[in-house]
Amino acid sequence: MTVRDNDWVNRDTCRMARTLACVLLALVLVAAAGSRADAAKQYRVAFVADMGGVDPPIMQQNIAGLRRAGRDFGVEVTVVVQPIRTRWTSTFEALARQRYDLVLAPFGGNQTPAVVAAARAYPDQRFAVGDARAAEWGRLGSWPQNVQGLSAREEEIGFVVGYLAGLAERRRPGRDAVGSVGGFPGVAPVDRFIAGFRAGARRASSRIRLLSAYSYNFGNPDSCARIAVGQIAKGAGVVFDVAGACGLGALAAAQKHRAWGIGVDQDQSALGPHILTSAVKEVGLINYRAIELLVQGRLETGGDTTFGLRDGVLRLGRVSPRVPPVLVERTRRIERAIASGRITGIPTVGTP
Repeated sequence: MTVRDNDWVNRDTCRMARTLACVLLALVLVAAAGSRADAAKQYRVAFVADMGGVDPPIMQQNIAGLRRAGRDFGVEVTVVVQPIRTRWTSTFEALARQRYDLVLAPFGGNQTPAVVAAARAYPDQRFAVGDARAAEWGRLGSWPQNVQGLSAREEEIGFVVGYLAGLAERRRPGRDAVGSVGGFPGVAPVDRFIAGFRAGARRASSRIRLLSAYSYNFGNPDSCARIAVGQIAKGAGVVFDVAGACGLGALAAAQKHRAWGIGVDQDQSALGPHILTSAVKEVGLINYRAIELLVQGRLETGGDTTFGLRDGVLRLGRVSPRVPPVLVERTRRIERAIASGRITGIPTVGTP
């Protein structure tokens, strides 16, 4: 099965998969004959798609970046749908035996333990895993030298949207307050988004009240809606969603109670003019950059590759037309200052 530009992996296909033999009849995204197809070596990359544990839009972004890299760099990219009732480690080990130049685990999943286990069993196979950092690993001992963590500096864009939230709050009468609704505490990208948001809001309003809570799920909008309603009742005029599909409930609550909502990962401005902006994270572009480094011979392993505002993988989403242009420009200046390195030391955990 070849995945074309407008195709998507059928979830039923994933459910029907019962064995590795079935799943390894993989979906070849690109056997690209692009401008570099005549290079001395055609690289082969395998990507393991989590069709059940990752939000479909995030998975689409993952694969879109791979598709683009395949076209641009003449790389053969194979997507393997993780079958049910099969251990993740088994899938990664099976791919290692096929000697791909790189085996990738997706952003938005939780496959780091399986990748680490497979990497130890196959030390000559290169792996990369999204939303993971060697510096944060400690559950199963040392980080393998054949694994590279790929991640974003979410605190940077969190700071930018937090700053805009603080500016928006200063225009309202009464005490300034903003809220954030996370999925789970201890999930590093969530922690970085929220820590940056709180720091940015405080940069805009030094006495602002910062409200944070967790839904302990990424899928139930009702639970996030209840948290957001509680924060709005305590005076929050802005609610930042960092909870995946659950966070849609927080954004809906913001609309219902005439507060601002801030989206995450994707530009969620299409939900309505109550969306102040979004903290956009281009996971597909991170995958693209990783493959670019591979082709250039510059992809290291055994550590971390992180991307931020200056790399274009993080950006401010569309700002509501209800926001005065002067506030947008002030926020853009903060965004440029972080990208250029003039603003540093943004918190990644805890409260600022």
